[in-house]
Amino acid sequence: TGAIAGVINNACTIPFDVVATNHQISGLDRAKRGDKNGGKGNHKKESTIQGLMSTAREVYAKGGLPAFWAGLGPSCLLVVNPAINFAAFDRLKLLYNRGFKGGG
Repeated sequence: TGAIAGVINNACTIPFDVVATNHQISGLDRAKRGDKNGGKGNHKKESTIQGLMSTAREVYAKGGLPAFWAGLGPSCLLVVNPAINFAAFDRLKLLYNRGFKGGG
């Protein structure tokens, strides 16, 4: 079903979202400190891939492998929400149509 596909999709893609979000946050922290290179003293501009890899290493250092799937539970709950809305709408539409046919 669509909910299962959504959960599988989240499980596969959330590690990339975690790294990207942490990368953006670390960039904001560096900008607040006025540091363009994260305090490393090397003023050579870091490529995006190197920055993402560095952020991935930081995420792993802080929480190990499970840290890449932080937020998976709530994300999976949100996958089910559209399915519930669709089922409820379909049921209410059916009841509404039956009421007009039976009520005259």
